[in-house]
Amino acid sequence: MKAKTLIKSIPVQMCIMGPRASGKTTYLASLLAPGLRAKNSGAVKAGGLKIHKLEDIISNFIQQKKAVPPTDLNEEYDYRFEIAIENAKRFRQAHKIQLSAKDLSGERFDRIFQAHINPASLKSPQEQKQLAEDVQDFLSQCFTMNRWMFMLTEWQTGKDEEYFKVFQWLCDRIDENSKLRSIQTLRVAVVMAKCERGEIWGGRLDPEADLFKIRLHKTYNLLKNRLKKKVNFFACSAYGILGKYDPRPNRFYTEDDGTHAEYRARLRDFDNWHPYGVIEPIYWLGTGENLHNEFL
Repeated sequence: MKAKTLIKSIPVQMCIMGPRASGKTTYLASLLAPGLRAKNSGAVKAGGLKIHKLEDIISNFIQQKKAVPPTDLNEEYDYRFEIAIENAKRFRQAHKIQLSAKDLSGERFDRIFQAHINPASLKSPQEQKQLAEDVQDFLSQCFTMNRWMFMLTEWQTGKDEEYFKVFQWLCDRIDENSKLRSIQTLRVAVVMAKCERGEIWGGRLDPEADLFKIRLHKTYNLLKNRLKKKVNFFACSAYGILGKYDPRPNRFYTEDDGTHAEYRARLRDFDNWHPYGVIEPIYWLGTGENLHNEFL
């Protein structure tokens, strides 16, 4: 008689942050992609509270090749997923992940820069004070959780300097609150999103060495020195590629209307939607163990 397999389930409560248009909401929607196929041979299943919000985004925006709307400051939903990992006997720590993910507006990230890095851009001391209070409120939300995910997409020299200043400020706040239980047990996943792009696809297998260390050198060194084992680096693509033997990105750009290309990216083939690397950072946040499977 076969022994019953013990199902190991790990809860993960995280907030997901990053600049505007870094793909945070699309990333969360992509967790549902495997379940959209009638014959689901994928390794991930997800579902739970408020998933209908993401289902609406999938059916009315992603599937219709429309831009995913930005997350408004007043609509920062706390999505809940149950992610089951098939063939989980290969992984030591978990068979299931109970995920609660707070989708924070990209405006939150930008406000840190405005309020504390470049306050001269604000019109008045009153505006600066209001913005600083908003940022403090945002931090208070973050400090209730011990799992943070940052999504980045850009790596130009100027962006490295900007990221460095924001993360330096955040690291200072982490140090100031080091006695909090959430900070003592903190894990931070830093993710290079949209890695289907040809110029960085080759760096996806070792994103720490081949993407962050090279392209965001100053930011990378700061995070490694200040957060040490609390931080890990990942690459993912919510849209993925067209197939195992067809590495072309499963996205296209709409005609140039004067906006940045990242705002014009759309899913090319809905029926062939296979996100890449979307579970790896979540699994590490929950277990501290790297999940080496490029098809998840």
